[in-house]
Amino acid sequence: MAPLPRNIFSCMDTVTDKVCRQIRARVLDGRYAGGAVLVEEWLAADLDASGASVRDAIVRLGREGWVDVIPYRGARVVDWTTADMDEVSELRALLESQAVRRAARHITAFRLERLAQVVAEAEHLLETGDATNDRLAALNLEFHQLIIAAAGSRRLQQLLATVMDGAVSSRSTYQLPLDTLAETTHHHRDLLEAIAAGDAETAAELMRVHIERVYSLLPA
Repeated sequence: MAPLPRNIFSCMDTVTDKVCRQIRARVLDGRYAGGAVLVEEWLAADLDASGASVRDAIVRLGREGWVDVIPYRGARVVDWTTADMDEVSELRALLESQAVRRAARHITAFRLERLAQVVAEAEHLLETGDATNDRLAALNLEFHQLIIAAAGSRRLQQLLATVMDGAVSSRSTYQLPLDTLAETTHHHRDLLEAIAAGDAETAAELMRVHIERVYSLLPA
C-alpha cells in the first residue's frame, strides 16, 4: 500500500464549517426544535454570520439530513423520534452488513487505501488531542460511504442512500462523546483489517455489532 499523503491530517476550518457546527449544536440542544423554520436572515443575525455563509451551511445541512431546504427562504429542521432511530438502526445493521460482506470480496486497491487513510486520520486526531465531533463524524461518514461504494451493488447503494438520507443517520455520531467516538474508531480499524484480509463473514458480523453499539449509545 502506498504511503499516506503528507497533508492527510490537515484540516481547514471554513466560515461555513463554523456556521454548520453552530446550527447542529442548536438542533441537538433543542434551541432549533424539530419542525422549526429557519429563515436565512434570522439565522444570519442569530449566528452573527453572513448571508452567504448561512446559505452555504443550509445547503450542506440539507445534504446531511439535518434540515429540509425551503428555496429562497431557509430551511425546516427535520424531526425524528425513538421509533425512527430504532428502525434506521435495524435497517443499517442489515444492509451495511451485506455491503461490507461484498466489499471484502470486491474492494479495489484504491478504495482500500483510502479506507486505511480515513481510519489513520481518525486515529491521529485522537492521539494528538485534535479530535472534534465534526471531524470524526465526517470521517465516520466517509468510512461508511467508501464501504457502500466498494460493495459494487447499485441496488444496495440506492437502498442505503434512502435509509441514510435523514436526520437519524446524519445526527448519530454528532451526539456521541469523544470517548465513544474513539471506540467507533477502534471498530473501524477492526473492520478495515477484516476487509483487507478478504474475510467477508467476520467483516459482516463486525459491522452489525458496530452499528447496533453506536445506536445503543445515542440519547433517547
